[in-house]
Amino acid sequence: MSNKTRYLVYGAMFIAIGVILGSFLRIQLSDAIRISLAPAIVMVAGSVLGPVWGAGVGFMTDFLSYMIANRAAGAYFPGYSLTMMLYGILAGFIFYKKAGGYLKITLSTIGIQTVCSLLLNTAWSSIMYSAPFPVMLATRLPATYISCAMYVVVLCIVLKNQEKLFGRIMQPA
Repeated sequence: MSNKTRYLVYGAMFIAIGVILGSFLRIQLSDAIRISLAPAIVMVAGSVLGPVWGAGVGFMTDFLSYMIANRAAGAYFPGYSLTMMLYGILAGFIFYKKAGGYLKITLSTIGIQTVCSLLLNTAWSSIMYSAPFPVMLATRLPATYISCAMYVVVLCIVLKNQEKLFGRIMQPA
């Protein structure tokens, strides 16, 4: 099997897992606040497959999650897809083919979560729900960092065992 095929298969697997986690296994606290492991899966995809594939997995995960489970919530908003793409891109640039300790994983995940969820998704929610940004920011702050703690655990487990889990992806065809 060629590396392109491996990347495609792993990308599809990450999309499927992300859609399941983003559509069905999430905690919806309000219209603008939900806790889901889908961004962690997109970050893993970026870390394992690289930033370009991470962006593709992020976009497809968000778009398909919306099409499957969120259509009743309102119109599709591409800002959230942009944020999911950014999760994959940033994780890809930080972790792809680079060793990282627990501190690097933790600090990078906090940074990515702050930019993507706390700032960007709060801005998108503020636009969508016509609410003042500072109010949205204050309400989203706890959920953002609760999610962040879960993402750190997932990334530490996966990235520390990356060779065992995804070693075949880097082997020549």
